[in-house]
Parts: sequence; structure tokens; C-alpha cells
Amino acid sequence: MISKYAMRLSSLSFLFISGALSVSAYELHLFPAESTYNPSINVLHRNLGLEEGPLILEDFEDQDMIQGLKTNFSETEKNRSTAWDGTRVGGPFDDAEFEIGVKNVRLFGIAIADNDGGQEQVTVNQTKTVHLQQLPFFTSRSASRAYYLIIVATEDDPDIRTIRFSNAFSIHCDHLILKQVNPQPTDKHVINLRDKSKSLFEKTNHIGNQPN
Repeated sequence: MISKYAMRLSSLSFLFISGALSVSAYELHLFPAESTYNPSINVLHRNLGLEEGPLILEDFEDQDMIQGLKTNFSETEKNRSTAWDGTRVGGPFDDAEFEIGVKNVRLFGIAIADNDGGQEQVTVNQTKTVHLQQLPFFTSRSASRAYYLIIVATEDDPDIRTIRFSNAFSIHCDHLILKQVNPQPTDKHVINLRDKSKSLFEKTNHIGNQPN
């Protein structure tokens, strides 16, 4: 469990427990930028509870998505006030879908910024939808970082294959993370290290080449 403040998605019933909206299937964890963001990726990942295991990372610093990830928007823009990693962000967009071709993905994470004016909701695998304002620590911010969202597949859930944001208003995204069970070798992953003298990831075929 990453955080006790989690929502679990279901089309059946809802129950408030320990400040979290809980249902069956797929846990959603929300982390406000004020207490989570850090310019050091090492610290950011520690704040998110993502220190164990290799991670696949898309930093939106260029137009090319990591292998196995597709989205229906192509824009990136330079914006230091909304970036969580580097200087560029994905978007802006009102609706966006991420198609995940990577196998065995059990965790999806993404940073959201500049989300004032919208009522964003997220749909997992085209079946489970939730209004993010229902989550504890939901934050709406203009021209700045808002929150980090982590979606976790629980034991009986299918792998995460699609994530769709809808009903938003010109929001930015950054620092998208995928985490697998039994990682498969891939050719390219975007790894963005602020301190390049100290590797954040182990050098494996799964991660690909590290920056020099």
C-alpha cells in the first residue's frame, strides 16, 4: 500500500474508510504537489513510495513517446512552473488517452498541473471511472503543479492497458511512470536523471541505456 488515502474503483458500491473512498478493484492514490514535488527525482520517488524495482519513465522532453506507450495528443511545451521533471510538459489537453502496449503493467503514475477550471475524471481500462475531486488531497491549481496520481492494479485486477482523462480543462501532465511485474526487455526508455553522476536505476535490459 503506497498510502492509506486511496480510492478503489468499482461500479458497485462505495465506502469511506480512514479518510479514503474504498471500493473493489484498482487503487487510486493522490499526492498533492505541495508535500510531494521535489526537483530531485530520487526524493520525488521516495515521497511517492516508488523506490523499489525498475520503473519505465516518460518525461515529455521531446515528441517521442517511450516504446509501448501511445497517446492521442502530440503537444509538448516548455513550462518550468508546471514541469515536474525537466523543463517540458505534455499537453495542454482537455481529454487524453494513454494506450499501454507494455506487458504486465501493474502501476501507472502521472503528474498533473494547471488543472483549474476543469472537473477531470479518469477511466481505467475503459470500464472504471472516477471523478478525481472525490479523492482526498485533490488540488486545483492555475499555472502550477497540482498533484501526482498513482493507479495500482490489485491482485485480482487485469493489467493496466488504457488510462483516459476526460472533462478536464487545458491541463498539463509530466513524469509518467509504468511499473511491471516480471519486466520484459525493451529497446528504449526515457530516463531523466538530474544528478547524472549517480544512477537512479540499475543498468538492465529493461531500462535500456543510461545517460552519460
